[in-house]
Amino acid sequence: MTKNAFGQETTLFSDKPLRTARDWHQVKLDIGELAEFHEHFFHTLCIFANPVCIWKENDYLLVESDLNEEISNNRTVHIKGNLNSDIYIGDHSELVIAGNVAKHATIYSNGISRIYIGESLEGTIYSTSSTRITIKQNFTGNVLTGQPSTFISVDGDYRGYINPIGTNGALLIVKIEGYTHSANIKELYAQAYTKISGFFRHSDIPAGIYQSDRRSSDFFTVTKTISVSD
Repeated sequence: MTKNAFGQETTLFSDKPLRTARDWHQVKLDIGELAEFHEHFFHTLCIFANPVCIWKENDYLLVESDLNEEISNNRTVHIKGNLNSDIYIGDHSELVIAGNVAKHATIYSNGISRIYIGESLEGTIYSTSSTRITIKQNFTGNVLTGQPSTFISVDGDYRGYINPIGTNGALLIVKIEGYTHSANIKELYAQAYTKISGFFRHSDIPAGIYQSDRRSSDFFTVTKTISVSD
């Protein structure tokens, strides 16, 4: 058992044996699966599938280990280790990170983007436009969202923060396969988004479909209750 952000003991899904995030072949398979569900990693798929893909010569950067220095202005970036520094990506960008995003690291996305994180998000994502974010382990960091939409999928636990940039958020869709405490759900649904749709696989509240207190058009679903102790 592990204590969550609220000091309560609960089963965190990161306690299970995890795949090796730096297994680049597995990362490729993950991206292939995401692409089948309209995640649009077009440049990345081309690079993975074709050794002479044209995108390799068009703003493509491959980092063979951890990234420890700030970089910018690359459309497609693949990092086989952890992200330990800030990174700036532009419009129609694809960022693939096999490891973690460190607490002190920030991803700045100025335009439409697709972001894959093979381990956990401990740092920050700052996105001014539409973005789709996949996190294969836990979400304990921050995501600041732009217009017009943000989709976040997390295989592990959600113990972080999601906020709109400014006072007027747009569409937010969140899918959490791990554990989310009810206080985290309440805090998320209090944010000033036009609409929030949420799916939380495990929480401390009874399984069911719930309507937001803030906006009658906002709903979320919990499918399994996990008992926690104070």
